[in-house]
Amino acid sequence: MNETNQYVVYPDKVRSIISIAVYLAFVFLEAYILFTSDLNFMWNILLVILMAFLLWQVYQSYKTMLKDQPLLEISDKGIRDYTSSVDLGLIPWKVVEKIETYPGQSSLQIGIVVSKPYSFQNSSSKNAKKIADRNRQRTGYALSIDGFSFRNKKLKEIFHKFKEYGQKNNPAIIFNEYEDPLIKLAKKNKKKK
Repeated sequence: MNETNQYVVYPDKVRSIISIAVYLAFVFLEAYILFTSDLNFMWNILLVILMAFLLWQVYQSYKTMLKDQPLLEISDKGIRDYTSSVDLGLIPWKVVEKIETYPGQSSLQIGIVVSKPYSFQNSSSKNAKKIADRNRQRTGYALSIDGFSFRNKKLKEIFHKFKEYGQKNNPAIIFNEYEDPLIKLAKKNKKKK
């Protein structure tokens, strides 16, 4: 996409640094336990495996942070997601039916519903439609943007950019922004006072 009217999302460096710091803190804690405690052999093996997993996560976060490649592009032509393992290609606005935020297991997500007959012909992958259909069966969305990669403020900014470009290029798209029921209740109670 070589166009000037686009919104490009890059990895959140602050989020990556925070993740790396947390992972390393757990690695050091586990190393301390491993070298100072008299644990049986199985616990030692478990700690070593967990440390290896956390060090892998540090490496992945560091690599993503340094690559500085876009994760998402939103333009007048449509949406292109680079976070998925399979390239779904450019998803044009005319096939997007709904975009909404929804609560995931550990963070807010953005779900994108596309019309079922859309075949993902812009994709370089032969499996794009199959992957999108599997995603649709599992979550209800052809494409989900994982909010764990972004701070909450950035995820909301991305949603509002979807809304801005979507309404301009396909006014029929439905947009729903999830509001946590506890926060909603707190706001309601605050207004009563």
